[in-house]
Amino acid sequence: MKIRAYEPKDKEAVQAICIDQSDHPMLLNPQIREALRRVYCDYYLEQEPENCLVAEDESGKIQGYVVCAKDFAKYETCLREKYKTDAGRAVNMMVENSIASIQFFAKDYPAHLYINVTREWQRKGTGRALLIALCDKLRAEGVKGLMMDVSNYNTGAMRFYENCGFRRLDMGEQETAYGITLIERE
Repeated sequence: MKIRAYEPKDKEAVQAICIDQSDHPMLLNPQIREALRRVYCDYYLEQEPENCLVAEDESGKIQGYVVCAKDFAKYETCLREKYKTDAGRAVNMMVENSIASIQFFAKDYPAHLYINVTREWQRKGTGRALLIALCDKLRAEGVKGLMMDVSNYNTGAMRFYENCGFRRLDMGEQETAYGITLIERE
């Protein structure tokens, strides 16, 4: 498994993993699938590709990815302006939910991520390798903290983040926010 920088040629593979790895029953609806792809994948690939990494197997197939927005304020503005406008009700709801669940932690954790690994490559160190590579990159760039949210029903992912050093910031009705400090305050 090789962790490398995202390249434009990877876009379709990353989008497919984004959709395929979500097991929410609402994804049978094509509008919801489109909303998921736009909000949880396309923003990052189109606006911050330099903050995206992929896990590539020995045959060159993408088996996972991590996408990141380094600055929450920039992300929030751009997501609302470019990805919410005229995008339909499902996208608009996902945009607002994505922002609402983590916005209160942006001061201490300005960057946030989404990560997905194919089922075949889960529990083989792929996700951990992606997270370590992203944290190292952000730390080298002076980013002080990284956060994400996870659905409360996804207890396996919650354990994964905690085992990778993330701490629980808040637990809402549907989602839990996690964060990790990359650079200690002086």
